[in-house]
Amino acid sequence: MAGYCTTSNIQEELNSDLLLQIADPLQSGSLDEDYIGTAISKAASVIDAYVGESIQLPLSEPYPPVLVSVNTDIAIYLLFIRSMTVPEVWQERYSDAMNFLSFCANHPEKIDLESTVASGAPVYFARTEDLVRDMLDVY
Repeated sequence: MAGYCTTSNIQEELNSDLLLQIADPLQSGSLDEDYIGTAISKAASVIDAYVGESIQLPLSEPYPPVLVSVNTDIAIYLLFIRSMTVPEVWQERYSDAMNFLSFCANHPEKIDLESTVASGAPVYFARTEDLVRDMLDVY
């Protein structure tokens, strides 16, 4: 399994120097695409474990933007824990992603599987207010 995000999604979130620190285990001076791919795949497996009982897997592209985001955040966290102390912001994003997955395990409708525009490109997750309200009701 590849994952719901790509190396490009990870590159959009981290500056190149930091990404090189966490994704170049052999210190070769270049990103190890296989190493990043493993983190993406492991993160996608976590997502599937949470939502696989509620939605039919595998999903086809384009993936829901919220799953791309969650996959990216968990993959970055996994890259950090393999190489250095996880910065607080990434610890928080990982925790938020896991909380979201826990919530979606019982509320799969919050993963908007139907939203695409005519071009096939995903539309950003549009039910944020509903999600926050529902999560507050649960907790």
